[in-house]
Order: sequence, then structure tokens, then C-alpha cells
Amino acid sequence: MNGFYLELALIREKPSMYQGEDSLELLHIFILGYICALSYNGQDTDRFLIQYHNYVLAHYRLEVAAQGWSNLLVEKTGNNKEAFQMFFILLDGYLMETTGRNLEENAHLE
Repeated sequence: MNGFYLELALIREKPSMYQGEDSLELLHIFILGYICALSYNGQDTDRFLIQYHNYVLAHYRLEVAAQGWSNLLVEKTGNNKEAFQMFFILLDGYLMETTGRNLEENAHLE
């Protein structure tokens, strides 16, 4: 999934260039499309979405949520731009916990 992490790191660095604005809604659509393409090519990708969702729930000390991680982040932060920033903060935490490296390190940008 290094290619996936590379794409996310590039979006984090220059969101306007890749999706026009700092919007978690647009990022979520990109992630779903990217993961779908990976799964069509035989790569196991379900683990990331499930584990990241569970990480977000744990961050907010929730056991269950009726909405997915993206809607939960928008609800907790108040808008798409803040939720976009929080996504990457939590993604770094998730990656540090699961891989011992942050997003940029997983993408091999550093």
C-alpha cells in the first residue's frame, strides 16, 4: 500500500493541486475510488478502511457510530476543512500504531 500512502502524502502536501480544496468529502471519494481500484486488481484493502474507522472511534472514545469515519470527523470538527486536517493527524497516529512510521515515512518521501 506504499503507492496509496504516497498518494495521500501528496494530497496532504498540496491539496489544492490534487483535489481543488482541503475537503475531507473529496478526499473520502478519492480514497474509496483508489481502494476500489486496488481491490479490482486483487489487492487486499478492506483492512485499512475497517482499522482506520476503528481507530477514529477509539480516538473519540466511541464504541459504535452510525456514520462512517469521514462523517464522524466532519461532525466532530465542524467542517470539511478541519476534518481534512484531522484525517491526516489521525492517519499519522494510526500508522504509527500499526507500522511504527508516519504517513511520509510509509510513502518513502523522507
